[in-house]
Amino acid sequence: LAGVADAPTAALALLLEVEQPQRTRGWTPATVAALQRPASQAVLGGHEGYVVAAAFSPDGTRVATGSHDHGARVSRVDGAGPGLALRGHADEVTGVAFHPDGRRIATGSSDGTVRVWPADGRGASRVLEVGAPVVALGFSPAGDRLAVAGRDGEARVFAVEGEGAPQRLVGHTAALRSIGFSPDGARVVTASDDGSARVWAVGGTGPAVLLRGHEGTVYTARFSPDGAQVVTAGDDRTARVFRVAGEGATREATQVLRGHSDAVYHAEFAAKGGRVVTASRDRSARIWTLGGDEVRVLRGHTDKLYVARFDPRGGRVATVSRDGTARLWPADGSGDPRVLRGHTAPVVDVAFSADGRRLVTAAEDGTARVWDPEAAHGEVVLR
Repeated sequence: LAGVADAPTAALALLLEVEQPQRTRGWTPATVAALQRPASQAVLGGHEGYVVAAAFSPDGTRVATGSHDHGARVSRVDGAGPGLALRGHADEVTGVAFHPDGRRIATGSSDGTVRVWPADGRGASRVLEVGAPVVALGFSPAGDRLAVAGRDGEARVFAVEGEGAPQRLVGHTAALRSIGFSPDGARVVTASDDGSARVWAVGGTGPAVLLRGHEGTVYTARFSPDGAQVVTAGDDRTARVFRVAGEGATREATQVLRGHSDAVYHAEFAAKGGRVVTASRDRSARIWTLGGDEVRVLRGHTDKLYVARFDPRGGRVATVSRDGTARLWPADGSGDPRVLRGHTAPVVDVAFSADGRRLVTAAEDGTARVWDPEAAHGEVVLR
């Protein structure tokens, strides 16, 4: 079992193959050791390149994955069955998103298109021409619009139903990094290599609200649950919080979150607001209480972190890292994290299901893994 010491799922599978465990030297301590390490509920394979994005269906029964092999796949969360392959892109798939009704999936690609697929695989995809490599995408909460971020510095908002040209959001002077809707679907926020974030009115006219202050790339920008604030993460080792609606709205940050010693790649709010989690190249994540000085530092990864996310209840934080592991941390700082091992290459994305009962990780080893955040062990490989 030495060769699978960092792969609890594989270790348990090998132990179950032993025909006479009671007569096999070392079987009992090896089994105990394997059971004490978190294993995924399912391993979702089938891709032939890096898996760079993963998303749960709204009901939590399926996972969509996007890969550098030019394809996307839809798998059951228990890993049963062969999975559904979505083929048609001519370059890397860079993002995936389920429609809020769960019946459609959008994929974005470096080939300059977005495709909207029937989630059950019945029927052809609808092709949306973007004209530039797609770096991020997402449906509005109502599902009537699809926002797309391009490497050409433009964002586009498409109507999900019907034809017609998209709304083009022009103003950034360098490639976009992220895009997302406000909770009411009336605005979109974008982050860019030009050192800024911008808030745009959907379906409206006029200039965007320019959020300034970062020096260097802004990697992510996210709305707060009430839509009144935006948090940004930047190459300048800071995250910044802006008030973008209501009394006190300003284009300057109301709070600058300093403490990381290297680039901050990701920042987002807890579901109830009041807290922000950040992930950094400095190998740590931090949980910040807004309006105060309380900061919890999450250390343990041995390489840079790509993403950190709160679970839907705000009680835990999941982090993923270039070190090939994911970790689950108590958000209140109590206790040690659970280390989720099994991937054999950098883990680049993570998402919770809407009910928080499952977690999916995506990695450059060509797989996604589904985990039970509550169980002592349990993982699924999606094929």
